[in-house]
Amino acid sequence: MAQCALGKGPDDDPLDEFSISVLGVRSNQPDTLLFQVENAATISLSEVDSTQFTYLKLRYEAVDTVLRSPSQLKSWWVFFDGYPEGALNQRFSQWHADTLAQGDSLLATLSFRNISWYDMDSLLVRYSVEGAGGQLTSRTERLKNVPAGDSITATLRWSTIQMNGPQRLSVDANPGNDQPELYHYNNIAFRNFYVNKDRRNPLLDVTFDGAHIMDGDLISPKPEITLSLKDDNPFLPIQDTATFSLTLTEPDGLTRQIAWNDPAVLFFPGDANNLPQKNRARLEWRPEFTKDGDYILMVNGRDASGNLSGTLDYAVNFRVITRSSLSNVLNYPNPFSTSTCFVYTMTGAETPAHFKIQIMTVSGRVVREITESEFGALQAGTHISNFCWDGRDEFGDQLANGVYLYRVIAKKQDGTNFEAFDQTSIDGYFKHGFGKMVLMR
Repeated sequence: MAQCALGKGPDDDPLDEFSISVLGVRSNQPDTLLFQVENAATISLSEVDSTQFTYLKLRYEAVDTVLRSPSQLKSWWVFFDGYPEGALNQRFSQWHADTLAQGDSLLATLSFRNISWYDMDSLLVRYSVEGAGGQLTSRTERLKNVPAGDSITATLRWSTIQMNGPQRLSVDANPGNDQPELYHYNNIAFRNFYVNKDRRNPLLDVTFDGAHIMDGDLISPKPEITLSLKDDNPFLPIQDTATFSLTLTEPDGLTRQIAWNDPAVLFFPGDANNLPQKNRARLEWRPEFTKDGDYILMVNGRDASGNLSGTLDYAVNFRVITRSSLSNVLNYPNPFSTSTCFVYTMTGAETPAHFKIQIMTVSGRVVREITESEFGALQAGTHISNFCWDGRDEFGDQLANGVYLYRVIAKKQDGTNFEAFDQTSIDGYFKHGFGKMVLMR
């Protein structure tokens, strides 16, 4: 709102006539009469379009047809509410880095100062990032009011997940004259930076009941198959349920894709709060195989940047026997001097309810009995026990060198013997269920 006020001399005749004209001034063009008022000491300039006429000219005309003594102009004033004016500091007070790893956050801080005598309303700030290919993304933020002579800080945090290569950040304070301001050219700042694309493959690990298997190994019909994918990018957590792909080929040749929403599948995303230490996602699959035979599992994994763990899927063959049985147990090494462990093969999902190994002399005297609690839980497949016998008897005394016999007792819950698994390659080493070991020191 602007007003023009006229002040006349004390001797002016009230019958004198005068007028005030408002003219718009434009470069290289004649002055334009915007409006004219007569015999009025105050006029409003609010109707003037400031975008067309940045400069105005006032013209005073006085007429006295009686005494030939027109009113003399003593003074005039133009009253107006001025526009505020702010300026963006072209130097960033905080800048994280000129080169960032993909997924890291761009951190930038700038200050804006109101350098005028007029208060500014809440300040709108627009941030834009333009990639080398012309891709432009923008966001806006509204900050608090900026009183006259005061300053305000704008802080930007922007993830670089979708960025790659050279980038340019531009900051625009009060874009599009969101609020009236005298000038805008000093409200813009630029800064270039570079984003290194994540190109490193994640590491895939596959276990069956907590163990790595060899191609063709025997597993339980009800295994827990765990897929683990580890990525060294500390900024992009692996959280997508489509991280893993699983394909199973059954003994009859039927191939099916295992969906992540299968009730037997559990997905555990990477912990976003612990990425520098461990960016790892995990999938646990608890299937139930009902067909005997050889299966093929093909697996792959993808990190948050889309990098596959390998160009080709990881493939492993395994065998399933649904009936529960236990093979003869071999000790290894045999002969032994300090200790010997036990190797066995078990099929099916059921484990023996009662299990022990009796070690005896050739005369039949039991010198050591290994219980299930010592031996450890039996698992489907071919395994070597964690327990190893040190050649001592029940009292901890060292046994003499020589030949010792041993037998395995495995029973079901109902007391019947656990079914024997026919393993012809080793069954010849046993007679009537007894094995033979040699202690040599």
